[in-house]
Amino acid sequence: SVIAFGPVNEASDWAMFCVGGNEGESLTLSLGSTATSSDKDASLTGSDLIEYSYDGVTWYVYGDNANGDATATDGKPLVTGSGKVYVRVDITSEQDAEYEDEETFTLSASYVSDESITDTATISIVDAGDGKVYEGTVDPRTDQPSEDNQTPLDDDTPYFYALLDPLSDSGILDGITNIINPFFIISTNQLDSGCKIELLNSDGERVTVVEVNEAEIAAGALKISPGTLDDGIYNYVVRLICLDGTVKEQSPVSVTVVTDLDGIAPSIENAANNGDYNDDGIPDYLQNGAAHLPLTSVDDFLLGRDADESSFGAILVGDLYDANPLEYVVLDSGAQLFDIEVINYPAALPKGYQLTGSIIRFSVTSTVEGSLIDVAPDRPGLQVRVVIELPEGAYANSFLKFDEITGQWSEFLDDQNIETYDEGATLIDTDGDTLIDRIVLTLTDGGAGDLDGLINGYLVDPGALAYKAPAPVYVVKLDNGDLYYTGDSADALAMSKGADNLFIGSFFDNMLDSEESVKFLAFNNYITDDWYFAENIESMPYACYLDAEKPGFFINLPGSQDEDRFHLYLNSVGVTYLVTQEQANSLQLLSQGFIDYGVKFTATTESAFIFDPEGFLIANQNNTSIQNLVADLADQYTSTSDSGFIEAVEQFYLNEIILVGIPNGSDADASAADLNAIFGTDFGI
Repeated sequence: SVIAFGPVNEASDWAMFCVGGNEGESLTLSLGSTATSSDKDASLTGSDLIEYSYDGVTWYVYGDNANGDATATDGKPLVTGSGKVYVRVDITSEQDAEYEDEETFTLSASYVSDESITDTATISIVDAGDGKVYEGTVDPRTDQPSEDNQTPLDDDTPYFYALLDPLSDSGILDGITNIINPFFIISTNQLDSGCKIELLNSDGERVTVVEVNEAEIAAGALKISPGTLDDGIYNYVVRLICLDGTVKEQSPVSVTVVTDLDGIAPSIENAANNGDYNDDGIPDYLQNGAAHLPLTSVDDFLLGRDADESSFGAILVGDLYDANPLEYVVLDSGAQLFDIEVINYPAALPKGYQLTGSIIRFSVTSTVEGSLIDVAPDRPGLQVRVVIELPEGAYANSFLKFDEITGQWSEFLDDQNIETYDEGATLIDTDGDTLIDRIVLTLTDGGAGDLDGLINGYLVDPGALAYKAPAPVYVVKLDNGDLYYTGDSADALAMSKGADNLFIGSFFDNMLDSEESVKFLAFNNYITDDWYFAENIESMPYACYLDAEKPGFFINLPGSQDEDRFHLYLNSVGVTYLVTQEQANSLQLLSQGFIDYGVKFTATTESAFIFDPEGFLIANQNNTSIQNLVADLADQYTSTSDSGFIEAVEQFYLNEIILVGIPNGSDADASAADLNAIFGTDFGI
């Protein structure tokens, strides 16, 4: 009889058998395979594969006449009085990394004296982490082979899986990380030379592909990166591609990126200033109280990481070092910014104001594990400081807050002393160019600067820089000699275009703040092309006027003794002027056939000015845009009286006044010589 022990694990050097027979019989031993096609035959290679023993300790090579067994004939064992012969077969040739699951071979034994007396046993070699490893000895008392419990079981079961690299997991190995350039580790025993690993995103698009090298094949592991990621949950599929292009294995893998929770993507915060606006050595995307983003406009904000670097500023929760308006910001480590955005004008501005900066909206609260610092504990309530670092200076003298509940704007200025910690905005010019570069907001939880009005540890702040100045009504002398009036600088810009249309300046104030003011609309006569301004079309000086749907302006009706009186002057061809009698005399209107039809309105004249191109340029000589303008003008014109020169300066002024309200320079008695002395140009008169 032949007994096989097993199944035997592929890590074992030996397969073990026990052969029983009659004493005095010599045995013929042979290896073979099963006759069925339902299993896989082992392929044993090498010489001297079969050894035998009588005591389970001393072994002889089967078939070797010189094997040392004195009782053997032709190296074949002789059955002794025990009636048993132990056999072991060398199976080391089966040790490999290929998964074969179960392979079989047979051991047959027969009497040399009568080969018809025979028996066969089948043994299985397995490589799925199961079976047994044998030492190659047998206990003759039990006829059981000794097991090797030190050698690990071979497991060639195919495996292919991907996980987030522990070095890329910043938390507790939970697949959530604040590392924006993570790696995945692929572990597998399926790698071959020429294979590739590819990473597909949730849309099936290839993100990364790498070729496998020999070191990775030997290690059974390699790393692959999806690249730089923003906050979010990312699901991928890792695929093993064979040489012939077929997919051999694949595995899902995912990562969740969570950085500073401020809602500004890491790719945006990294897009300018080396990703560290406050230069503290810590990436801004990892600081909950710091947000680095485009602040110049809604368009730039929406462009995000694709916005020009010059548009990037920062919102920093913290106080200025040593209460110095020019020092760096000491961040509040317990602060959490969120809901940050740059928004469009949500409602009409108060009379007399124009925004000179973007409307920046943000909220701030405590981090999950921290708490906001009260920067003024001696004052009632929780005081929080937020510093807005502007990417470029803005001409401003006010800060407006917008109440999203009431839809109303309100001025939000403090005493402009950052040491007092009173609620409001401190406007700081950091480089002495008269432009505001830094806004320091002192907010009280539940106070006037907190939109929700609740003492709840959440502060919500939408606001913008603004310029409040006497509002002029602009005057443009048209190419037909008519005067056009408007309270809107953009309208003045459009109407003054063309060398024959001359921007005069302003004759009177736009009476926006007057309780008795009425709006004068713009009417155009389609026969004479005259412009006239009145409260309604019933007040026209003659027929054929139509409402031009232009911005118009605000005035007071006649009656005030403290305001200048503006008369209607009309000539025979239908041209109208609205000027004071003093201005009419200066213009010699009566001698030109104009008739005075009396006072039509009154207004103050605090913002009145006569625009002087040279004076405007000199008044703003420290402005980089003005410097660039003068350089361009010097390349194009030789005289400051050239109509193109005047037109270019007018258009620049009216375009810039929309944004920043820059000085008009009308009080400067300027000449071409003055311009040349300051800018180093060579203009003639």
